[in-house]
Amino acid sequence: MGFAEWSDYLKRLARESRSSQCLQFDACSITEGLVGSMDGYSLPRSKLPWMSMKDWGWKAVVAAASDIAAAGGRPIALSYSVGLSSLEDGIEVARGVGDAAEWLGVRVSKSDFNYSEEGWIDVFVLGETARPVGRVGARPGMYVVQIGHVGVGLAARLVLEGKISLDALSGRLLEETRRPRPPVSAGAAISSCGLAAASDNSDGLAATIWNVAEASRVTVKLDRILVNYEALDLASSAGVEYSEFLYSWEDYNLIAVGWEREAECIIDWCRVNGVACEIVGRVVEGPPAVYFRGEVVDIRGWEWK
Repeated sequence: MGFAEWSDYLKRLARESRSSQCLQFDACSITEGLVGSMDGYSLPRSKLPWMSMKDWGWKAVVAAASDIAAAGGRPIALSYSVGLSSLEDGIEVARGVGDAAEWLGVRVSKSDFNYSEEGWIDVFVLGETARPVGRVGARPGMYVVQIGHVGVGLAARLVLEGKISLDALSGRLLEETRRPRPPVSAGAAISSCGLAAASDNSDGLAATIWNVAEASRVTVKLDRILVNYEALDLASSAGVEYSEFLYSWEDYNLIAVGWEREAECIIDWCRVNGVACEIVGRVVEGPPAVYFRGEVVDIRGWEWK
């Protein structure tokens, strides 16, 4: 199932389960001041071959936490349920979840272990926010700000496709493929700066920006992409075009949209906190679409099969 089909399926599922009020939010408003998000993964489809079970647990946590950030929130607690065929693997996952919770500065409220031959994990993260931010709200004339680099997911994909060797990944880039460290702390600033719309990059940057464009019924024109330089060097050595960074998945960086003053506010926050952050495009009038350097972008993302 491709990105477009998967997106349509999720919308239908939301309507049928009467949860469509949260359809245009990365994390759903639970009550005043609180938002929540849940992410789930199957082991064979989400654990990279060079990841440990601890790494897999870490990734599942930060993926859900990045949704809280995109909704303008700060994670405060998490719960998770895991299904595995080995208790020892379950303990390793628990250690990875604990590492991620410590990194985020949150507590693990509840855990649950189940037996499963294939392996899966679901993580729920609770966050607090002064103002929930959704994908609806982008208006013509607003600026598109990218918070955090893309490219780690593309580097991992190139290894999986045999275009570069695992040995080519080293240092921080290799560690980021194992344990992503998204700019989760930017969530509160997205809310306080007054950004109008935001989303996080799970399925690819193009898909993330498309989600905002479609929800807001606008066209987004991108001038550039904020790219991880190590990943850029590897992609260049493999003959991969720069535009492929639009399809770098599971980087968990953030896209935020707002007027000039709001964009400058989040960029100032990034500068103070040492987070890569830059205006990468503008919102214009038109039907939902994404353009990159004048060319319409093919909207594709993580392939669900």
